Amino acid sequence: MPRDWFNWASKVDNRTLSQIDFNQLDKTNCSINLGIQTNNSRILSQEQILNSLKAREECGSTSLDLTFQKIIRLNPPTSGLVMGVDSETKAEDESRNGLSSWYDRLRCDPASLSSSVRSSFSGASSSRTVSECDHGIPVEILADILVDEDEEVEEETVEGEDASRLLENWINNIKDITQDPFQDQHGQDPSAVNPRTAVRIDPYHGFSWRNKDAFNITWNGSEDTSKMFQGRGVVAFEDGGEIGGIWKDGVRYGKCSTVCPGKGITQLIGNYKNNKLCGVGKVFLENGDIIEAEFRDGCFNGLARIMNDYKEVSWVGRYKGGRETGPCWSFRLGGGCITGEVDELGRLTGDNLVYIYPDFKTCLQGRFKDGQFISGHQTSLKTVSIRKGLAEITVNPSWGPELEFSPSTTEMICKNLLQAEPYELNTVEIRPSLAGAGDGLYARRDLNPKTVVAFYNGVRIPKEKTDEDETWEDCSYRIFLNPEGEEDSSERMDIPIPFRDINKYCATLAHKVNHSFQPNCEFGIYQHPLYGTVPCVTTNHK
Repeated sequence: MPRDWFNWASKVDNRTLSQIDFNQLDKTNCSINLGIQTNNSRILSQEQILNSLKAREECGSTSLDLTFQKIIRLNPPTSGLVMGVDSETKAEDESRNGLSSWYDRLRCDPASLSSSVRSSFSGASSSRTVSECDHGIPVEILADILVDEDEEVEEETVEGEDASRLLENWINNIKDITQDPFQDQHGQDPSAVNPRTAVRIDPYHGFSWRNKDAFNITWNGSEDTSKMFQGRGVVAFEDGGEIGGIWKDGVRYGKCSTVCPGKGITQLIGNYKNNKLCGVGKVFLENGDIIEAEFRDGCFNGLARIMNDYKEVSWVGRYKGGRETGPCWSFRLGGGCITGEVDELGRLTGDNLVYIYPDFKTCLQGRFKDGQFISGHQTSLKTVSIRKGLAEITVNPSWGPELEFSPSTTEMICKNLLQAEPYELNTVEIRPSLAGAGDGLYARRDLNPKTVVAFYNGVRIPKEKTDEDETWEDCSYRIFLNPEGEEDSSERMDIPIPFRDINKYCATLAHKVNHSFQPNCEFGIYQHPLYGTVPCVTTNHK
C-alpha cells in the first residue's frame, strides 16, 4: 500500500460515509479511536476526520491527543473502538462465509467496548515511529489489515557471471518438484482478499451445513446432536462434485479434498479455517496441470508454480486475490524462459518482456503476446535479484537488427535466411569437416553435458507425405521434428537442396552436424522464440 495511505484508501470504495459516533469520544484520555474496515467500506480521509472533529461541539476546547498508527495484524479488540464506515455495509452472511468477522460483531454492539485501544506503530514490515499530522492533531487509527508494500527488505543484486549463476540456481530450485521452493516465503503476504474482485478457485466456497438446503446433496459422515456436520464426512453434490474432510459445527475445518468436474478440477487439496480455504495446497486439473500454491479466502493468494502433465514446471509467479500479478516466469520446452510483468488478464503480454536462452546470458527483449515473442532485439542479462521468493532481472541495452517471429511452413524456412541465430553465435561455428565431409559444426567453447548448442529449422514436411518418389539426395537432410516420436506419426524438418549452402541459409546451423558412430551430441526438441517448435542438438557428454 502506498505511504500516503489516506489517498489510497479514498479509492477503495465510493459508498456514502456515515458520521462518527462522537458520543464514544474518550474525553478522559483526550483521544478518539477510529477503526477502519478496508475490505467492505471506504476509509475516512484525513481531512474528513479533522473537519468532523472540529465541527462537533462535543469536542469543545478539549485538546485531543491524536496519533497516526499502523497495525499489521489485529485480533478482536477488547476495548473502546468507534467505526467510521459505510452505513449501508452489512456483515457477510454467516451461511456464505462461515463466520462473521470481529468487525461485523463490533458494529452490532459498539457499546460493549469502553476504553481506547493503543497499538505500537512498529511491525514486521515497518520500523518507523509515531508521527504527528500537519494540523498538530494526532489521530490513532486501527485497521483490520494495512500493508505498506513499498517497505520491502532489499535483496542483494548481482551482476555479470554471478547474475547468470544465481538465475540458473534459482531456476533449478524452482524446477525441483521434490521440494517446496517457497517454504520460507509462505505467509509473508498478510493483505486481505477483496471479496468484490476475488477469483476463487474453491468451487464450493461458502458452502456449509447452514445453507445445505440450497443444494441437492448427500451427506455421508457423523453429525452432532443438532444434526450439524461434525468430524469426518463427505458431501456429494448433484453436479458430480464432492467435498471430503474434517467438519466442525457444520463448516470445513482442517484438511479437506474437493472434486468438481464442472470446473475441470479432479482434486483440490488444502486446509480450511472457519470454512475458508487457506494455507498451502494443490490443485489437480483435468488437462494434467498441477498447481502448487498458497491460498487465502478460497483464492490463490501468494507464490505459486504450475507443472504440466509431464511433471515439468511450466510457470511460476504470484497471485493476489486469485489473479496473476507482478513479475512471472514461463518455462519453455528445451530450457528457455520468458519473464516480465503480466498484464491485467495475467498474461505475458507487453512491449518490454524478455526471453532468456538456456545459457542464462543471451536474451531477446521486445513485444510479446500471450507468451509468444513477436518482435524485438538481442540483448544480454545484466542483473538478478531475488525478491520475496521470485527472481527479478534487468538487461543491457539491446543491439543488432530487429528480430521477428517467423515459423517455418511447408514452403518457407524463415523470412531472414542469413540472419544469425543469437544463441548459436555463442556456442558453435562452422569450419571444414575433419573427415572430409564438407562443412562441420564445432563448439566455440567448452560445453557441459545436456547443453543445447544449435537448432534445426527447415521447411515442414507433413507426416502424410511419403518419400517414395524422392532420391536419397532429396531426403538426406530430412529429420523428424520429435526424435522420440513414432516415425510414421511425426512431422519432419528438411533443408531443401538450394539452401544447404551456408551462403544461402545460415539462420540456424544444426543441419551442419555430421554423423558419428561415437556421437558427442544428440537430437532433442526446443520451443524456439523465433521459429516455433524445432529440433535441437544437445551435448551428451563434456
